[in-house]
Amino acid sequence: GDVSVPITVAYNHHFESTMLGTGARMRQVPWADLTPPQRQQMMAKGHCAHGDVAWIVEGGDNAVGMPGSQDFGGANGGEFRKSFHGYAPGFAQLIHSPAGLSVEPMQIDTFNRDKMNMSKSFFVPGPVPRNSLAPTEGPDALYSGLLECPVTTRIRKVVDGGYTTRFNGTCGATALVGASECFAAGDKILAGAANVTHHEG
Repeated sequence: GDVSVPITVAYNHHFESTMLGTGARMRQVPWADLTPPQRQQMMAKGHCAHGDVAWIVEGGDNAVGMPGSQDFGGANGGEFRKSFHGYAPGFAQLIHSPAGLSVEPMQIDTFNRDKMNMSKSFFVPGPVPRNSLAPTEGPDALYSGLLECPVTTRIRKVVDGGYTTRFNGTCGATALVGASECFAAGDKILAGAANVTHHEG
């Protein structure tokens, strides 16, 4: 069953959630089957791209013209215990006939198994990727560098796709999604070029 642990052991980084109205349901689909607008919506919610799957909402249409589902997100991290979650007077997210809730928590394991105990809440920093700039010893080592989502150097991401260039018009439904795919496409198309420089901003 569920076991209560200190926040220094399992950190609630953020969450996304979708409230479903009567008739709405979640369906898992391959990333490749999403339309460009659906991909953009998934990326805005923090979903990964390329080769993964995504959960989309289907149904929920109703005769009164109100939304059949609503997305709720929270990036408060560990401050969730004292953070206000609500709306100013006069504002709301409406949904017709709420019936269910789908929650996507993003938890980070910060449990240092060599130097911490599940029954105690004191924190001792554990291993972090070498890209992490967080202190791991001394008086400033009060949190895990994993909370800053440092990029690991142990995994190389390879985007596999077929790409071409256009000198006029638009790409339409085949447009690239995100900077990482754009840079990977440039490297693939310009393979053998003397110099390929990435500018991201």
